[in-house]
Amino acid sequence: MKPNLAERFLLDECNPETKRLLETEIDEMISGRGPRFREHHFNLYDIKLDAVRRKVSIFDIFDPKESGRMELEMFHFRLLLKRLTSQTVPDDYGKTGGGVLNFLTSSAKKLSPRKSSIAFKNKVLKKKREIYSLYETTPALPKKITTLGLIENNKKITLLVENDSNDKEKASAEQKARFCISFPKTVSYRQSTESYRLRMLATMDPSLVASTGYGLFTVQNSKFFKWLDKESYNRFEKRAPTHYLLITHHEVYDILSYHPPEVTELQPDTLPQQDHDMEQGFSIWDLV
Repeated sequence: MKPNLAERFLLDECNPETKRLLETEIDEMISGRGPRFREHHFNLYDIKLDAVRRKVSIFDIFDPKESGRMELEMFHFRLLLKRLTSQTVPDDYGKTGGGVLNFLTSSAKKLSPRKSSIAFKNKVLKKKREIYSLYETTPALPKKITTLGLIENNKKITLLVENDSNDKEKASAEQKARFCISFPKTVSYRQSTESYRLRMLATMDPSLVASTGYGLFTVQNSKFFKWLDKESYNRFEKRAPTHYLLITHHEVYDILSYHPPEVTELQPDTLPQQDHDMEQGFSIWDLV
């Protein structure tokens, strides 16, 4: 006998804190004191509580088919939560234990995804934090850079950045170095103001941020990729793109690409003439 979707949810997600949360919300909904609708997004499942219909809907985020959906009475689901710590294991399954978890653990092993599948990898990654590593480029980017512009052309993303030096006297005497950063085959990207990514910056290694300030990083256990993989119903099962993170002064760019970036330093002597040509209908992007 295989555990159904509700039992698998209890096995995979329902720790004591989650159990107390759901019990409290369901009791409030049944009594009429709580909201009419609640929705929770856990690591492996989405739960929807509907007080109007008195139903609980469970969705397996890695199974978009009908087998990954289940709806049951709210009162029935409340009983399952209550039995989570009180039900004994059936004798048919060999072991005696302290609850239904032992039975579910032994039965759900057959339902677990293969270790080579993207679903299994995502399940593991969801329990890990993002890891940021500085990405070395040739030529090397300055420690502090400012974004001047971005263009997209046939899945190619190109960013124009320049050195953001704090030495104003040196910056006025010498022309700031400018670089083009191109990602040849981009799957997806997003741009955010730096002040909207404070949580991400706070989770980065303080020594890494202090030593580099800004720059280009790679991201392991990427939440951005997991979101995109979920949205596309796991279309990246064969090969996952690399998550590149570019932190500049005022802006943060997340880029998913199958190819490493190409960094080119623009020649300083060409920039004044190019800036002059902008008035004649040309742009510095003609150098890209």
